[in-house]
Amino acid sequence: MKFNGPVRPTWKEGTILLNRVQNICLFPVSKNANTSLRYVLGTGLYTQYHKEDISDMIKLAVVRDPADRIISSYLEILKLRQDQHRDYTVSLPFYKIAGTEERFRQFLVDIYDNIYDTHLLPQVYQIFRPSHVDYWILFDNYLKDLMGFIKKYGIRTHHDPIVNINKTSQQVLQASLRKLLEEDKELREHIRYEMYPEDTELYKKIKHENKNI
Repeated sequence: MKFNGPVRPTWKEGTILLNRVQNICLFPVSKNANTSLRYVLGTGLYTQYHKEDISDMIKLAVVRDPADRIISSYLEILKLRQDQHRDYTVSLPFYKIAGTEERFRQFLVDIYDNIYDTHLLPQVYQIFRPSHVDYWILFDNYLKDLMGFIKKYGIRTHHDPIVNINKTSQQVLQASLRKLLEEDKELREHIRYEMYPEDTELYKKIKHENKNI
C-alpha cells in the first residue's frame, strides 16, 4: 500500500504516548485498543519519539490481525467525522454502493494504493520500533494480555479494563464483515499478504512466539 492518493493521513511517524509516573511508553496504533489503553493506564499526551528519552521506560504495543483491523478501520471511516477527510471519503466509489459486501470490496479497491486516513496506516508504521517493545498485547487476547502486563510490572491502573459489548448497528455490520472474511479465504489473504504483508508478518511472529511468557 502506498501514499499515492491526493490526501495524506495526519499521523506523524514516531508518535508515542507516555506515563512518566509509571514509566510506561505506549506505541499507539489506531484501532488497536488505543483509547482503552489510555483510559486504563493513564498515558498522557501524544509526543514524538525523537523528543524523548525512553530507554529506561517499559515499552508497550498492541498488534492485531490486519484482516480484522481493516474492518474496524472501515467502520471508523464510515462515521464520516469532519476531521477525518469526510469530503474525500464520500467522493470515493465505494461510498456510492449500497450493498454491504459489495461496498466493502470496493472500499478495499479504493484504498489499495491510497492510504488517505490514519486508520488505514500499517501497524508497522505506527509501531515504528518493534525491536524496542518490551511487552506485546495480542488484540485477540486483549484483556488477558493486558492483565498480564499490569501484574508483571506492578502497574497501578486509573480505571478497570473494559470491553465494549454494546450491540450497535456498527457491531452488527462488523459481525457480518467478519463472517465474509471467514468464508472468503481469497479476500482475507489478499488483505493480509498483498495489502498488509509486514503487519501480517509481525502479527504471526508475536502470536507464535507469545513473547510475554
